[in-house]
Amino acid sequence: MRKLIIAGYIGADAQVADLPSGTQVINFNVAVSEKIKDSQEYKTTWFRCARFANNVSIAPYLKKGTYVIVEGKPDIETYVDQQGVTKANLKCIVSEIHFGGNSKNEESANSTSEPKREYPQSNQPNSFVDGPDESDGLPF
Repeated sequence: MRKLIIAGYIGADAQVADLPSGTQVINFNVAVSEKIKDSQEYKTTWFRCARFANNVSIAPYLKKGTYVIVEGKPDIETYVDQQGVTKANLKCIVSEIHFGGNSKNEESANSTSEPKREYPQSNQPNSFVDGPDESDGLPF
């Protein structure tokens, strides 16, 4: 069994698309940030997420800055960039979406657990990693 669990903030409002089969898909990106060991900097990893459903009533709640926990199956998405190079991204085919905590827009100004910060937007539409590669082990 392959299962992927992602907890982070939505980077932009979700987009709904109609597929030729009649099924609808909700597409959104989730940013997961972690503090780089022995530094004040953060590494942000972007995950592309897709929820296939005939009922897309959840889409209006998937707004930029909303904290979500998504569960699903990992999928590899390949594409050819403008230079003709084939690239691949990890994508989550979402089976469950959970809302947790406050959105980053509603966080208390008095919060001392983590400094409030903006999540950078990826500079490539299919990119899911923004930041240096840190290979210092698992975060848990």
